[in-house]
Parts: sequence; C-alpha cells; structure tokens
Amino acid sequence: MQCENPRRGVWGGPPGGGEPMSQPATNTAFAPRGKVELPNLVAQDIPEIGVKQGVPLPGGAGFANKSQGCGCQGSSDLAGGAVVAGLGMGVMGVIVLRRRRRR
Repeated sequence: MQCENPRRGVWGGPPGGGEPMSQPATNTAFAPRGKVELPNLVAQDIPEIGVKQGVPLPGGAGFANKSQGCGCQGSSDLAGGAVVAGLGMGVMGVIVLRRRRRR
C-alpha cells in the first residue's frame, strides 16, 4: 500500500465524499422485456461478443424463437418421466405395505 496510515477493513463511500458513481437498479421486476436491443445501449463496439454500436444483432441475439416466460417451466419430456417415476414409486409403496400386512 502506498498510503502512509492505512486502515484495513474500513469501507466507505467514494473518495472525496461525493455521490456514488453507480446506482442500484430498483423496481425492475415488472419492467417491460424484449423492447430494447443491446447495440442501441452500448456507447462503443464490443468486439469480444460481436456487438457493434447501433447495428442490430442477427436473429435478435438468438431469442427470436425462444419463450421469454418463466424460467421454471419444464419440458414435456421431463414431465412424462416424472409421471412414470411417480407411478412406479406408488406401485412399490403398495407392494411393500401388502407384504407387511401379510406377516
């Protein structure tokens, strides 16, 4: 450290006590989605991810044909497997109960 009297573990605001340079995003839960494109928001080109300022991304960045709904929705393949597994567990439970009653 180059500071003459460093104070470790003490965190404060920005140097000089001014306003913070960044603000947290608040009240974003119900903000409209899908109406803003990244190239219109960037101040300069980002070659690492292929974004050029003001140039639309091909195919809408891959979201054109994808559902933008809840992330907790499962596919029908998984749902069918869960039903079969649930039925199998139920049958096994009935078999175990019958065997215990016979004893």
